[in-house]
Amino acid sequence: MDCISGLPDELLHDILLRLDSARAAARTSVLSRRWRYVWAHLPELVSDGNGTDSDSAAPPASFLDSVDGALRAYSAPAIEALDISVPGPRCPAIPARRVGSWLRFASRRRGSARSVSTCPGYTCWKLVGRRRWRLGFRPAGVFMALTDLEIRGATMEGRVLEALVCSQCPRLIDLNLVVTLAAKSDVSLRYDSLEALCFNVENTRRVEIVAPRMEELSVPYSDAVEARISAPKLAELAWDGSDCDPRLHQFADAIRHLRVLEVSKISAFLMQQLDEKLTS
Repeated sequence: MDCISGLPDELLHDILLRLDSARAAARTSVLSRRWRYVWAHLPELVSDGNGTDSDSAAPPASFLDSVDGALRAYSAPAIEALDISVPGPRCPAIPARRVGSWLRFASRRRGSARSVSTCPGYTCWKLVGRRRWRLGFRPAGVFMALTDLEIRGATMEGRVLEALVCSQCPRLIDLNLVVTLAAKSDVSLRYDSLEALCFNVENTRRVEIVAPRMEELSVPYSDAVEARISAPKLAELAWDGSDCDPRLHQFADAIRHLRVLEVSKISAFLMQQLDEKLTS
């Protein structure tokens, strides 16, 4: 037996994780009987669409099938991170049954703090499009184990976004949204568990965020005419979108505990409001 094959599984997992691709890791199963199931116990799975036709209008069936096949073959009782990057710059939609099954897999394989992970103890879900792609689905069920959710590069309906992140993933701690709404819409996010939010949502009218435990809020871009943020524990605020004007963007009970404030543009009215809040 070669020196590498004789290493403990934990070290082999560390080696395969550096490939940053579930497909590449699975190919090592042909090396020998020793390697056949090593990849199927990795604490993280990454499917990045390498080897697919990036100019196609939809994700190739081979890519979707490879993701489903990897999840079916996965043997470990727990997974710490599932990262699926969808190929295709003009992808119109990902079938509902596909996304629903991926979410159910991530929810059922709840992470363990004993596993090697970039986010110990949490179950992570990351769905990324290479450019702009359409996410239209209404999967059934509630994903109670999900605590970290990232959706990037997607176009989706406002009500679908609200239903997914608020109703179907009720225990999120860290939420990262880089999406475009299919039509100009209001967005309301209400969370008791949320601690960190990156809200980069285009095509919004009014935004309401109610998060009593949230300590970090980042808004890289916002075209919302009005916004109301209720986050009494907010400690870090980064607002790089439109002018942060308290007459339109209200931070109810969310100013007093600020330690870090980053804004691209700031009005005299905002400075006055901050001064009144912090000295009262």
